This record gives sequence, C-alpha cells and structure tokens, in this order.
Amino acid sequence: MKNEYYCLIAGLPDLFFDTSKPFSTVKEFKSYLKDELSKEDYALIESFFWRFDNQNLLSQLIKDNKGFLHSGNLTGEDFETVFALIKEDAVDSFYRFLPDYFGEVIAAYRNDPSALSDTGWENLLAARYYDYATSVNNEFISKWYDYERGLVNILTALNCKKHQINIEPELIGESELNEKLIKSNARDFGIGNDFPRLEQLLRAIDEPALLEREKKIDLMKW
Repeated sequence: MKNEYYCLIAGLPDLFFDTSKPFSTVKEFKSYLKDELSKEDYALIESFFWRFDNQNLLSQLIKDNKGFLHSGNLTGEDFETVFALIKEDAVDSFYRFLPDYFGEVIAAYRNDPSALSDTGWENLLAARYYDYATSVNNEFISKWYDYERGLVNILTALNCKKHQINIEPELIGESELNEKLIKSNARDFGIGNDFPRLEQLLRAIDEPALLEREKKIDLMKW
C-alpha cells in the first residue's frame, strides 16, 4: 500500500479471532475504509467486495430471486446500466472500473445461457474472479487469493470424495493443484507438501459438529 495508516489501525478494535463483538457490517466497514484509504489503496481492497457483485450478477443471470446484496461495489442501478451497455457493446463507457471478466461473463451468458448449468456459470464466474484477484498488483493480496482459491478447491474435493461425486466439474479454474485433486486417491491427495496446514484442515473436516468445523477452518485461515 502507498501509505501507513496508523490512525486506521489504532481505530480498529483489538483483533481477536473469536470475538463476540464484530467491528461492523461488511457494508459499514467498506464505507469506513473508503473514507480512510487513498484511492489507489482502496482499489486494492475493492477486490474483496467483487465477490458480492458476483453473487448479484449470478442471481440476475439465472433469475434465482435471491435478494440483492448491498455489500458489493455496484448498486442495483449500476447493474441495470451495465446490462444495458453490454447489450450495446459499450460497457467501456461505464462510469467506473469493472473487472474484464464481468462483461465477458454477461456477454457469454446472453450468447448461450444453456452452454453451462447454473452451477457451471457459478464456477466460471468464480474462476474468472480468482484469475482477476490473483493478478492484483500487491504481493500479499494476490498470494492470499491464490491460497483462498486452493482452500476452496480442496474443501470441494474432500466433500465430493465423501459423497462420491465427480470432482473435476466442481473445481474452480485449472491448476496443478486441481490436477492432483482430480487424479489422486490418497487421503491428502498427494499435496501434503504443497499446501500450508493441510493436516489441520483434514482434522477440521473430520469434526462432526458443523459449527465447530467451520470455526476450525476459519481459525486456520486466520
């Protein structure tokens, strides 16, 4: 980041993993960051919030009638404008930055909505999002998204294995890690030396209580 935000950090609550007093809602925290960070630094943070826009985009494409999430970077009016501009091949005139994948997925869906299942479109959107996020011009942020994508795929592979579901179509993107997840029958998919804290993750997955399992995974990420 360009600046050292001493006041911002000092203004945050003490950082504890299992606190009963969260800082705020995502929307409120986003607004707080926007006020405190430089334009360039806030653009880095925005990469996180596009995941909410992805959910809103998917809902609009497949018409699943889920409520609009207000934690993203785009408003409902923005979405209406973007869809209209995509139709006119003029999305470049939109008033603010959009990741390239956004318009590409909309155009692909409009061209052939039956090309993929609803899950397939969701996975495509997620794959393109992580391609974008891992290319962010900040080493820490890009490494985090690469780790998060790997974690999501490992959890998916473990669940598919447990329920005897074909792993390959459920994974996000293409990578050496995914190839091992698809081909290996080993308990750790042969990635014990490739992925940090894998044993901790495998132990968390064995936790029978769902809430406790999620806490253990969150703690590992923390």
